[in-house]
Amino acid sequence: MRHTLAWGAVLLLAGCGEEQEEIHVAAASGLYHVLTDIGASYEAETGTAVVFSFGATGQLTQQIEQGAAFELFLAGEEEYVTRLEQGGFVSEGTGIAEGVVTLVSGTESAPYESVHTLLEEDLRTAIPNPEHAPYGRAAHDVLQAEGIWEELSDSFIYANDVRTSLQYVESGEVDAGFAALSLMQDSELPYIELDTALHEPIIQTAAIPVQSGKQEEAGQFLDYLQSAEVQAVFQAYGFKPGENAS
Repeated sequence: MRHTLAWGAVLLLAGCGEEQEEIHVAAASGLYHVLTDIGASYEAETGTAVVFSFGATGQLTQQIEQGAAFELFLAGEEEYVTRLEQGGFVSEGTGIAEGVVTLVSGTESAPYESVHTLLEEDLRTAIPNPEHAPYGRAAHDVLQAEGIWEELSDSFIYANDVRTSLQYVESGEVDAGFAALSLMQDSELPYIELDTALHEPIIQTAAIPVQSGKQEEAGQFLDYLQSAEVQAVFQAYGFKPGENAS
């Protein structure tokens, strides 16, 4: 009984303590693994928890335009931040890292030789919706450049975001899928990287919404993302260096 009372007293004291500081960050799905890692490190170093809401960049952009209460926005593509800047919804954007799009094979034997394999073998393929997902738009541009988009577009399984596209492949629902290199760390499936010269750079871009109630805290986390130590983490996950890395 005494142990129970003592533990109850500990819980009561803990409940009387100050609430932990936290910031809420909207982030593109392709950043899921790297930001989960970085967020945990930031909390350990500063005591501030980073609460992420992951999704398709286009949809997160719409949420911010509608007044969603995020302290920081990490978009999967620069264009969406530019749109928000022009609408007066965010501060000036900052390039954090450059993403790489992949074509993932649903078998564990070998990667596909090229995107033309999709046409030659009539494969069921998942793609992030190009209308609001940057990696889907990049995949579309590559297929367009290769002259096979029109033949394939009607047969694609359109995923809401890049993470869902990979999940379709991993679950066996499709034979192949387009994903982000940054999401392949925990996957055993083979893949190839698409030619970056065939699409616009996928610049992961950060901006602070004007309605953020924690401008200073958001700025501190943004500075952290640009530090040399954290940029090395981005590169370990398959990103190219950001334009403003220190």
